[in-house]
Amino acid sequence: MNPGIGEEVGQTARGLIDALKVQPFTLALIVGFVVLLVYHFYSESRELATRDQNLQQLFDGQKAIFAQWGDIVKGQSQLNEKLLHCMTPEDLAKVIEAARAGRP
Repeated sequence: MNPGIGEEVGQTARGLIDALKVQPFTLALIVGFVVLLVYHFYSESRELATRDQNLQQLFDGQKAIFAQWGDIVKGQSQLNEKLLHCMTPEDLAKVIEAARAGRP
């Protein structure tokens, strides 16, 4: 009768355990590698979470800065509009002429 998959897996596992009993250093290396692999995945997941948090804070800060910048530009354009109406065209012509002549 042919052995089933469970029996073959069991025989393979028993053979592996018997081989590792003879060489305990190999078993220690395998366990160490598994522990390092688990630690690596854990540390990478924590680093990824931290990086996502930092990027989110950066984007939130940029949104706030651009909102403030928009308010500043809007305020400057309103100020420019008010300043345009402060000078009469004659005064403006005098200022331009003085600038061309190089005197204040």
